[in-house]
Amino acid sequence: MVIRKRKNTARNANPPAAPGELELVRAFVSSRGDERTGDQLASAEGWASWLLAQGLVKPEVTVSEKDRQQAVAAREAIRSMLAVHTGAAPAQDLVQRFMKAAGKARMRLHFDNEGPASFQPASDTPRDILGLLMARVAMGRRGSDWQLIKLCERPGCHHAFFDVSQNHKGKWCTRRCGNRVRTERHRKSDRYSPFRW
Repeated sequence: MVIRKRKNTARNANPPAAPGELELVRAFVSSRGDERTGDQLASAEGWASWLLAQGLVKPEVTVSEKDRQQAVAAREAIRSMLAVHTGAAPAQDLVQRFMKAAGKARMRLHFDNEGPASFQPASDTPRDILGLLMARVAMGRRGSDWQLIKLCERPGCHHAFFDVSQNHKGKWCTRRCGNRVRTERHRKSDRYSPFRW
């Protein structure tokens, strides 16, 4: 009897989630999407849908074009931070871009009987919820898990992933992306091989 190893289909299809509160940040960065999903923040309606899917707003939320633009600016500032984790040089104006993207978001400290205090948006407006994302980035950078959130290196894929590889040298968000890169490299090397008839 031959026992076949089952493939981890979840790992093939979905990028590994980041631990704790950093998962929301990873998902936000991944809203830029790829060839199949497209940019989820391409319209105000798309930004509203993303917020609703994450359970951050109520269905009747109103999102303006200015809200969307602020969200895109915040996302790109975070992407620049994550790019450093795979060897990119930090942008000179990165801190200023991050601070500007945070804008005028209002936050409040939340206390309960158990656990540490946490940041919460002062309201359920898109502007204040964006502040929650930025606060999680600021807090996340203080821990070691932050360095393991990376951008997929496959051209055309804009997902972020949490690097769960043993040596923390992961380059692609899923095996599917890794396989596509290797296949493309093989095609190029075969195309220009001097031994090809």
